[in-house]
Amino acid sequence: MNSQVKSSDALKPASKEPLLFTPLRIGNVLLPNRIVVAPMAMYSAVEGHITEWHLVHLGARAIGGAGLVMMEATAVERRGRVTPGCCGLWADEQIEPLRTVTAFVKAQGAVPAIQLAHSGRKGSRVPPWIHKNQALPPAEAWPIVAPSPIGECTKTVHSLSKVKTVIFSLKIISVWRR
Repeated sequence: MNSQVKSSDALKPASKEPLLFTPLRIGNVLLPNRIVVAPMAMYSAVEGHITEWHLVHLGARAIGGAGLVMMEATAVERRGRVTPGCCGLWADEQIEPLRTVTAFVKAQGAVPAIQLAHSGRKGSRVPPWIHKNQALPPAEAWPIVAPSPIGECTKTVHSLSKVKTVIFSLKIISVWRR
């Protein structure tokens, strides 16, 4: 009799239940199952503020039984949006609507999560269903910042110095703590 455990046996749950439907602990967070709703760029926010649309969209995934429901890329500053329809978390008024979605997702038994983001050189674009990789008209555009001056969509990119990059990183940490 072989007393060694095969590596594939370590992944098998004790019951006959498929592994997908078993709980998963990641650090101190316990997911009720391994179904994860990845962040989807929906471009449905208004000036960075989420709407009832987000509550319905993400809430439906939680009701459907997902273990983790992740909010789409959420910009840490206004100029960090890809499009005008991107979610944001740079102003205090943006917190309460996110709390509402978070509370609803939790009430359905799912774990809420958020993807904090900054568009960098890819920002200030029209929504992709209008035109893929097209810059906003100058009257609607915002300044683009990135670690280097290399741009996309023939936009001017303002490169951040090392000091400004560190300051920006601290800004991301402060948003995360909110």
